[in-house]
Amino acid sequence: MRLLHTADLHLGKKVNGFNLLEDQRFVLRQIVNLVKTQKPDALLIAGDLYDSGYPPEGAVSLLDDFLTELASLKCETYIISGNHDAARRLAFASKLLDTQGIHFITSLEQSLKAQIISDKQGKSLALFSLPYFTYLDAQRLLNDHFENMQEATEALLAQIREDKSHADLRVLMAHLFVTYAGTRPETSDSERINLGTIENVDASLFEDFDYCALGHVHRPQKIYKDTIRYSGSPLMYSFSELGPQKHLVQIDFDEACLPKLSFHPLLPLHEMRQIKGYLKEVIAQTESEESASRQDYVQVILRDEFEPHGALDTLRELYPNLMILSFDNKRTQAMGAQSSMDRELKEADYLKLFEEFYAEQNGMDLSACQKDVVKESYNQAVNGKV
Repeated sequence: MRLLHTADLHLGKKVNGFNLLEDQRFVLRQIVNLVKTQKPDALLIAGDLYDSGYPPEGAVSLLDDFLTELASLKCETYIISGNHDAARRLAFASKLLDTQGIHFITSLEQSLKAQIISDKQGKSLALFSLPYFTYLDAQRLLNDHFENMQEATEALLAQIREDKSHADLRVLMAHLFVTYAGTRPETSDSERINLGTIENVDASLFEDFDYCALGHVHRPQKIYKDTIRYSGSPLMYSFSELGPQKHLVQIDFDEACLPKLSFHPLLPLHEMRQIKGYLKEVIAQTESEESASRQDYVQVILRDEFEPHGALDTLRELYPNLMILSFDNKRTQAMGAQSSMDRELKEADYLKLFEEFYAEQNGMDLSACQKDVVKESYNQAVNGKV
């Protein structure tokens, strides 16, 4: 039994104003080619196909092309919605796509029933899926009360474990923020991760699954053990993601149903990198670079104490895909210390933070009455009255 696992395509995403549609087309072509050569029994895509609930036309067309190619290869493909997707829109024509081997799981109701996958050797796999949800969604489905995602996920998994489908293997695909014993995964600034721990789900909940295919975090990494894993996004969407090679995860289960993991590198159309130095050094460095390297997406960090005249224009001629120009010198370091203080002051705006959190969790804004309650509760807390 062979699976391929990826997630967080974020089709339609722009990074620092650059449209990455052709970069995404380039990497999706590699995934299709890996499906051709590796011939998996199933491809798992763990959420965030789009970067927004209202994707641009080009992103919709690209996904159409991608799924059409997968269907032509007769690759059974299982897809869950992520927090960036509009689940109901993503589910459009899902019954029709089911007949072509493209399976969308976008609601919690669907998550409680296993999808059965069989291979040519007669092995069977029960795939359970948790598309992105809030604990309030779980409350409505199970008619119960939960304080956080940990409790909600635990209750959903209890329901899933009641599924008596006979299978040799049990796999879970989920779009969640998974931690282990309080340790958070390595994240980047390209993800939409809420403050606090209310969204955290501990990896220990997934120990009895043969593999857990995660989406949501963009850096590829295991959580707790090799078989509980974020595949990561197929492309870098931030300079904070520099480091680990992007890849597609392959899981092969042997005759004893033990998993063996391998990783297929995914190469970008344009590399993303940082260049540091004085402007003269950066200019001199380009003389030894190949012309293709100058097409990389770059962040240039200049050490010059004062911004050289025409620095941006000069660098844009050398690096047409210059995304960010910044400075690292005594002046900016002093400003950085001040901006850090300013950020702390902004973070003290508890009401704004709570309003954003409430809207994210409930899909609606706080009422004027609710704001008064929050203010009163905050004042009582800081004055030691609660």
